[in-house]
Amino acid sequence: MTQRIVHFAVLVFAAVMMSQALSACSMSDFVGGAVERTTYPPVTPIPPPPPGVNVLPPDFPRDIPVIKGTYRQDAEGSSRTLAVSGVDASAVAAAGKLLTDAGFEHQTVVGQDAYLNSRYTVLVVGDDLGGTFTLRYTVMPMTGVPGMPSVTFPPLI
Repeated sequence: MTQRIVHFAVLVFAAVMMSQALSACSMSDFVGGAVERTTYPPVTPIPPPPPGVNVLPPDFPRDIPVIKGTYRQDAEGSSRTLAVSGVDASAVAAAGKLLTDAGFEHQTVVGQDAYLNSRYTVLVVGDDLGGTFTLRYTVMPMTGVPGMPSVTFPPLI
């Protein structure tokens, strides 16, 4: 019986000491009390894009039909990127219909919708980054796209 009492007393003593040790120690004790804030520099939020306008930019090709919305253009080199905001996800299909009705041929290139005619290649992509939907047109003149050589195969039979 006394051996049981000794074991019980040792377990109670160990439990009391462990709880005291855990409550007395915290992570701030390990690093000299410096766990009040993060040590990372402050994160600067990404600035919002500049506001768009309700009319197409003057140098955007007029023979490319574009859905109505708020327009913002990046002008780099011979290609043009036009972001259309104020639209929803159905704008991707509507943009495709406008382009095919205007005589562009639809092709899917690596999961993206591409529309081609004799003058332009137009990529149409929608994204919902930042909580709002944006439709992006990337327009490249066909002169900037390398052509494939034509090969004539003789009849085999």
